[in-house]
Amino acid sequence: MPYDRKESDRRYREKNKEKIKESNRKYEKENKEKRKEYRETNKEKIKEYQKISPVYYKYRSIYHWKSRGIIDDDYDALFEVYVKETHCWICGKEYVKRNHRHLDHDHDTGEPRYICCASCNSKLK
Repeated sequence: MPYDRKESDRRYREKNKEKIKESNRKYEKENKEKRKEYRETNKEKIKEYQKISPVYYKYRSIYHWKSRGIIDDDYDALFEVYVKETHCWICGKEYVKRNHRHLDHDHDTGEPRYICCASCNSKLK
């Protein structure tokens, strides 16, 4: 019978559950401390990294829409309308942050319907 690595690993995990749990706890504790220390010493670097360039934001948004099944003839024009909207089309609430804005679409046809807030978008489902 040939050696089965998956089966061997499974048997090891069954025999050593507590040992593995303890190792994972120790690893998590060490990593949590390292991550905290890194965040404290590199605040400016992290802020700079988190800024998204307008070009990247556009292509990331369009990619996200396509992966969600939104179908449109001109994604560039749709993005321009999406970015310029400052209020929800349904309730009129002002968008405080960029990620509060959502593009609602018909799940059967893929056609965009509204640019709305998260609350209205979830109510439309």
